[in-house]
Amino acid sequence: MHSKKDFYRLIAAKHEIDMYLRSMVWYYTKKTTGTAKRCNSIDVVGYPTDDFIILRLDGDKLNEITIPMNYIHERDNTVHATMLSVADVYDGPIAGIAEYNGEKVWYLWHKNAPLSELRIFKLYKLSDEEIAYEESDHQEFRDYTKNEVVATLDETFINRAYQDKKVDNDE
Repeated sequence: MHSKKDFYRLIAAKHEIDMYLRSMVWYYTKKTTGTAKRCNSIDVVGYPTDDFIILRLDGDKLNEITIPMNYIHERDNTVHATMLSVADVYDGPIAGIAEYNGEKVWYLWHKNAPLSELRIFKLYKLSDEEIAYEESDHQEFRDYTKNEVVATLDETFINRAYQDKKVDNDE
């Protein structure tokens, strides 16, 4: 039996793969037919070959799509950005400092990008002063989870420090 932590990791991994497949279908159908297909669920039909993969959309056997395997990206020598800090979040990081081409830049979610499962980020140059400011500001919100754990409690064992109300029942 897996632990809850392992179970949640597996669920998170499945969610990431599903998001990747949905975005792949969206971009592939838009590129090949001019109209992007959207779906809630994707099943891989059979074992993928070296040439293609067949995906079934929303559990409908009549709604299957064949995508060339060379369309699935693999890591290559493309330069990628690495998020170094997070300054704002909304169901995931939306702004902060990243490293791109050996330089620190500001990344910001581009909200007006076409609707898809993938977030689009714009990267902006930063001056040395702006980098210093953002890094010092980030220090105020440090993550202390690498420190020694002293206890693990569920919420029923945490006093939320609400003030006790004094009630005068003598009236």
